[in-house]
Amino acid sequence: MKTNHGQEFWKAKAHWLPLCDEVRQGKHTRRSAFDAFSTLKASGKLPCMGPAYFTKIIFFADPKADGYILDQWTARSVHLLTGQWHWPSVETDYTTKKKAINDPNQLRVRVVDKVTGADYEDFCLLVEDVGLRLGIHPHQAEEQLFSNGGKKAHPWRAHVMGAWRHQSPVFYS
Repeated sequence: MKTNHGQEFWKAKAHWLPLCDEVRQGKHTRRSAFDAFSTLKASGKLPCMGPAYFTKIIFFADPKADGYILDQWTARSVHLLTGQWHWPSVETDYTTKKKAINDPNQLRVRVVDKVTGADYEDFCLLVEDVGLRLGIHPHQAEEQLFSNGGKKAHPWRAHVMGAWRHQSPVFYS
C-alpha cells in the first residue's frame, strides 16, 4: 500500500475499525465479513483498500481463521487450477503490461471490487478442497497457492507467472 493510501485509509478508521472488532469477536462468517467490507468500500468509507487487503483482515482477525487471502497470486492460481480466467475477477495494471511481455514478474493484476461475498465463499471452499486433496490444512494450501516471489520465485509462482504470460487471459475491469 502506498503511504498516502495508508494515511487516507487510517483517517477513515471510525468506519472500518468497528467491523474489524466484529470479525475478531466472531460475529461474522467469512462471507458476511467480505460483504460488510465490500459495502463499506462501495459507500466510500473504506478508501484505498480492496479485497486483497480486507481478506487479509478477515483471515488474521477471525478466530476461526477460515477466510483465506484472495489476492492477485491466489486468484491467478485459482485460474490455472480451474482452467478458466474469469473467476475470481481480476484486472491488469496496464502500466506494467508492456514490461511484462519480456518479464512475467512485472505483470501486476488486482482482484476487482465486483467480486462478491458468494465469489469469496466459493474461493474459500476451493482452497479447502485443495487442502483436503493435498492432505494439508487449508491455510497451508492458501500459502502454497500464494507461494513466494522475489528474484528467485518459488517454482509454483514461476509457473503461474509463465502461464499467465502464455495463456493471455482476458482481463475484466
